[in-house]
Amino acid sequence: MKKYQKFYLWAFLPLLFLSQGCYTLNQVGTYTEEGIEITNKENAPLLQHFSRTKTVNHFVYGLVSPDDAGIEQIVSDAVKINNGTGAVNVKIKYQQTFLNGLVSALTIGIYNPFTLNVEGDVIKQ
Repeated sequence: MKKYQKFYLWAFLPLLFLSQGCYTLNQVGTYTEEGIEITNKENAPLLQHFSRTKTVNHFVYGLVSPDDAGIEQIVSDAVKINNGTGAVNVKIKYQQTFLNGLVSALTIGIYNPFTLNVEGDVIKQ
């Protein structure tokens, strides 16, 4: 019986190791072609609701993040496409989906994709 306990312990430890992680989304404001405003003004007429999904890459268990998430560019593009002047009710969701976790497990933590969802409403003042 003791032989099986050691087997289960050694089978469980790698799963415990692979399930651990700590990730941070670092967002630095970058230049966009026109100034945009993200606000919660209730009086402005809503033009269009937007929702964008993007994959953000991490490497080596999340220690290396080669690309910027680009949230301001996503919002700016949505405002520009809909001929608006700003965005309200912007929600940002950053998560590792099941498929992202599966890819991370298959690559043994070398590549860790995350899914970024940005949604909100475009307004014109």
